[in-house]
Amino acid sequence: MRSILRTMDYLAYERNLSKHVHGSTLDRMLHEAEQLAQRIKSYKLAVVRLSGGSLNQAVEVFSRLNSGRQSTDRLASALTHATVASESLADRVTEIQERTVVSGFGDIPALTIFQAILAVSGEEDIQGVRREALTERAEGRIRNSVENADVALEKAVDFLRQRIGVPHVRLVPYNLQIVLLTLFFHVDRRLDEGKLSVLLRWFWNTSLAGYFAGADPSLVQDSLREMKDFAAGRGYLRS
Repeated sequence: MRSILRTMDYLAYERNLSKHVHGSTLDRMLHEAEQLAQRIKSYKLAVVRLSGGSLNQAVEVFSRLNSGRQSTDRLASALTHATVASESLADRVTEIQERTVVSGFGDIPALTIFQAILAVSGEEDIQGVRREALTERAEGRIRNSVENADVALEKAVDFLRQRIGVPHVRLVPYNLQIVLLTLFFHVDRRLDEGKLSVLLRWFWNTSLAGYFAGADPSLVQDSLREMKDFAAGRGYLRS
């Protein structure tokens, strides 16, 4: 499916497939793939075009048209897509995802990456962030925090793999742990051995105790503040 959307990727997939499948089976598979590609590319999408108006009004229209529950990463992507930058927030999140996949750690969920970006930007309500808050940050703090979050997330993944011994994202009990570790490595860049040892114990304690199972917004916000204070040397991790 991912290869179908880009001509070069599709051709590369065909070449790779021909190395493993031959004869009539190859012809049948390629025929089915071509039909599938044609159906997907010819699919028509409903488009609502807005002319004029403010970003706040665009957000309101977006929210009303998408009456179902929308994840905050999709809403923020819609807000940042119309900015002067060539890449939307969704593009940057996808790039980060692809790098973690290539590294061997696996596909970190897009929402987890977006929540990490929000945490690095200073947002505490990363689960139910208000539309107004996203609007205020759409062309500022969130976009400016992407690079910092990217660097910190890479350190968090390295910590999980090398120090804790978790080789793949699927083995991380709670995605919130990835968000909190990213926040830590953004705030504290000194890699103090004492703090890293505390982080290791924190990870296993919260994992074994099911600390973040069904975490409500209040617990998430408290955990973000606690991790930020710990990273800044102003407090301790309770778990």
